[in-house]
Amino acid sequence: MANTLINKAFEVIDYAKSSGMGHIATQKEMTSGDKRIIIKGEKFVTFSLSDYLMLMHDERIKQGAIEAIRNNGFNLSISREFMHLHLTDEAEEILSKVFSNPVVLYPKTTLAHVGALPLLIDRKDAVILDHHVHATINMAADMVKAHGTHLEMIRHNNLNQLEERIKELRKTHKKVWYLADGVYSMYADLIPIKEINALMDKYEEFYTYVDDAHGVSWAGPNGAGYVCRRGNSIPRWF
Repeated sequence: MANTLINKAFEVIDYAKSSGMGHIATQKEMTSGDKRIIIKGEKFVTFSLSDYLMLMHDERIKQGAIEAIRNNGFNLSISREFMHLHLTDEAEEILSKVFSNPVVLYPKTTLAHVGALPLLIDRKDAVILDHHVHATINMAADMVKAHGTHLEMIRHNNLNQLEERIKELRKTHKKVWYLADGVYSMYADLIPIKEINALMDKYEEFYTYVDDAHGVSWAGPNGAGYVCRRGNSIPRWF
């Protein structure tokens, strides 16, 4: 069985390579100010990056990164709980003004979920995953499950099913968490914030944890994201 899966994986990878749909390598560096990539001698604008504001080649950011590396090295190889660069404090202070909330910086979304979910969710709680929730939340949720927390999944944006599960799980669990996206990565549809707020008004045990990475920068006040744009009067959003 394992060999069959491995062979199938190599088959898919080989097909992606041969068809030009995957494992694509750029040929050389992009020139300053040119937002196109070069593949097989041709220039392309890629729409598959999460660089929504095209800041990857902003000269101010590049020069700031170069200066920071020159002064501090390219990596501080230690847990930030023990030591971190002063630049981290400065960045978090600036971003807290953007989001109008305290901010903790992580280098990747995956690490943010891995760091946050085991801290927020107790083994006496229950977790409900939206079927389309981002894969990084699924990974972090598996860590929570390994510590004994109840974990289950519902159909995408199915509010009737969500409420049914809340009603049942609140009888035996301290909190009921719904893990979802603000803007979903597969179809770009949205979490129904108004309806979720109504459920949170109705059930005090109900909490919501949202990955709004795909809504940040282009939506909301100061680009704070789709969820922040709609406003959340209930303090059980994370």
